[in-house]
Amino acid sequence: MIRKSIIYIAAACMALGLGSCSDDLNTSSSVDISDTQVLSTATGLNMLLEGNYNRFYFKTCSDDFRQVFKGVAGNYMIDMVRGNDVLCDDNLGGEQYEAYQYVSSFTLSSGSSSVMWTNMYNIINQCNIIIDNIDNAKGSDETKSNVKGQALAMRAYCYFQLVQFYQQTYAIAKEKAGVPLRLSSSDAADLPRSTVSACYEQIVNDLTTAKSLLGNFDRGEVKYYLNKDVVNGILARVYLVMNEWEKAKAVASEAFSNYSTLMTRDEWRSGFCHASYSEIMWGYYQTTESNMGDNGMFSFWYDWPESTGEPFYNFNNYFANSEYEALFEKTDDRYLFWHRKDAYTDKWAYSKFYDPGDGNAKSRGDYVLMRGSEMLLIMAECDAQLGNTTEALSYLNQLQKARNVKDLTTATAKNDLLESIYVERRKELLGEGGGGMLDYLRLQKPLVRTGDHFAAGMSSEVFPLASNDYRFIFQIPQREIQLNNSISESDQNPFSGQ
Repeated sequence: MIRKSIIYIAAACMALGLGSCSDDLNTSSSVDISDTQVLSTATGLNMLLEGNYNRFYFKTCSDDFRQVFKGVAGNYMIDMVRGNDVLCDDNLGGEQYEAYQYVSSFTLSSGSSSVMWTNMYNIINQCNIIIDNIDNAKGSDETKSNVKGQALAMRAYCYFQLVQFYQQTYAIAKEKAGVPLRLSSSDAADLPRSTVSACYEQIVNDLTTAKSLLGNFDRGEVKYYLNKDVVNGILARVYLVMNEWEKAKAVASEAFSNYSTLMTRDEWRSGFCHASYSEIMWGYYQTTESNMGDNGMFSFWYDWPESTGEPFYNFNNYFANSEYEALFEKTDDRYLFWHRKDAYTDKWAYSKFYDPGDGNAKSRGDYVLMRGSEMLLIMAECDAQLGNTTEALSYLNQLQKARNVKDLTTATAKNDLLESIYVERRKELLGEGGGGMLDYLRLQKPLVRTGDHFAAGMSSEVFPLASNDYRFIFQIPQREIQLNNSISESDQNPFSGQ
């Protein structure tokens, strides 16, 4: 549900490493932080923001009854496993296998439909507390601008995720019901679903305001903070969904200008567990204290190089589809595929996401959430859509050359060039929020599963899946309908159909 949250003191305690706190406005911790101190000073609100970042990435607060799809990287996994390029075996069941099959796990009767909803709205509620109090808080104008800008950017990102997963895409659903827009901690408990267009208008407003506030914010080497570059990148994604080609290109170009040193061959092949590389705009570091446990990309891919022997910890769920492997030249820097020699001799292992572990049978690699390459591809797609095919081809070739592609794209006809760009998105951005289910939705492409998918991922009762079929879309959680008097059964998304 999205009723007002009062867990900000617990979040502040978590940020300070003080252990668990009760979900009320009092704490007896050794530092004696009061609600007044938290809400009335920029320093206190910044502590609350730090706690919110923890949930944003690791989903460690209450209500975490599900183990997979944690935080931002978990949302990327949903997108990836519901496309065509990844296979998922039933080694241990769970949400990842249900998502792969498109079974009824995301209907209102299932707990799975509430995972993203609950987590995103808890983060939004915390952001609203920060936004409501920061202007009148004690502290420097610079600190207040930095805290407010990050909170606005985080709220916008959460709404962007929600509106993409809980309603059809912008191009065909502008006036359909999106998600409730809770914009203040004092809002009424019951709110109706706002239209998709209203949701996107709010997302853009939040991001553009955040961008202006974060103009001088220096995050140093800590790439998990949402700074101006990341805001530009998120805006580029949003405008891309909205088909606002000129705006998307402008912000993508601005972001790319600061992250244009593309990954080298050695960096690409190092396992995507190093957020420090120059091309990476946004990422976060896992530590012993702050991590996703064994429920992230590194533990689910059947991915370890044969030369290294046995993995540290791996569920052996994800494989690359044969048709995905066929997209790559063998000399491409991104070619990291091989057939296994054991039970999966007919399945492609793929070590894009590989981390050798921390020596204690745990994978604690960094997570990469946004890179300059994505901005380059957005620039190419926008120019192609605008008819600037020469410029679009130049951007596409720039990326291909950086990845050691020999057979460069030469097509200049708009549709052919766009298709080449879409293929390159799949090759470059798998597991990073590109090339998966959300691209099928925004591009209105049917999901036709071919290649060597497991039988459960090829069900004739589901596939092919039309681009506007509601089986792509999550249903509103049952608990929300029960507790929010402004949403009724008649407001529910259908499970299937168009």
